[in-house]
Amino acid sequence: MTGPAAPGTIVRVSWRSFRVPFASAFQTSRAALAVREGLMVTVETDAGARGIGEASPLPEFDGGTMAGTAAALEAMARRIAGLGLAEAWEEPHAELNAEAGSARVARAGLETAIADAMARAAGLPLWAWLERRSAATADADPLIPVNATVDAPDPDGVAKEVARAAAAGFAAIKLKVGSDAVRDLARIAAARAAGGPAIELRIDANGGWDDARAESRAACLRAAPSLPLRTATGSPPARLHRGDRAPPGEGTGAGCPG
Repeated sequence: MTGPAAPGTIVRVSWRSFRVPFASAFQTSRAALAVREGLMVTVETDAGARGIGEASPLPEFDGGTMAGTAAALEAMARRIAGLGLAEAWEEPHAELNAEAGSARVARAGLETAIADAMARAAGLPLWAWLERRSAATADADPLIPVNATVDAPDPDGVAKEVARAAAAGFAAIKLKVGSDAVRDLARIAAARAAGGPAIELRIDANGGWDDARAESRAACLRAAPSLPLRTATGSPPARLHRGDRAPPGEGTGAGCPG
């Protein structure tokens, strides 16, 4: 059995586009997405290490464009050429002359590719490499279960998708909300009923709720089992952002829709 390979220095960064049409439109609070486009990013070193990442812009969410992401990747690739993987991982890319959304997407794809290359060089799958890095950090966050995403527009559809995800072994569900307040509460209730207390339910409004609305929705969930609220606003309040639970109580809360 051979040991981990030496990662080497970066000699090539490349990317290619992809376009995947959805079987049905994916509904969020901001848009219905019928297709996903992005760039698959590959990083290679002179020692044969190779890693792959994904840079997929979302113009509907101020998340860059395909052309802008490719331009940012080109600039980033020039900056990390000849660096070791660990050095490139720490490169801040803070002074790039690139549109902010595209630069964020490009950096995410490039960092994933670099991390994947380091993980492969260490003889580890990426998840195990990331877990090892987190364990070495004193203030590391606890492990977060991977979730299935549910966007069915009606409560019956939500219940079916949640039950299917639970049967497939998912311990967490992310439910897309934000387009219809009354229907959202019914969909949340259906998700909780179908998943039961063992399923962690994450509510994702994709920035469609401001702080006041997020607080109001939390109050409306008081009668339900405690529900963690994922980022619901552009600058989420610390209480919600950190996954606090809707406070216990009875009724659906004053001023709730419906």
